[in-house]
Amino acid sequence: MKRVVYHITPRFTENGIEWAAKREGTQRAAVVVQNKLDAIQAARDILENCNLGQIKIHNKKNVIEREYTYGEDPEKYKG
Repeated sequence: MKRVVYHITPRFTENGIEWAAKREGTQRAAVVVQNKLDAIQAARDILENCNLGQIKIHNKKNVIEREYTYGEDPEKYKG
């Protein structure tokens, strides 16, 4: 089973920073909100029904700062 991955990334607008939750491999964001925590929660809600999911959270410089994996990880090696 393939892992569903969402990225939480910043978007710089005239009004400041917005945060997007975007599924990996897609063009459009699933959710765009004003608060980073709201974007993370929206991605968690989407992944709630997935058997295997991951959220990669980027900082304001668009560098991944944290990752969360949900469900059973298919890796056969401990690590």
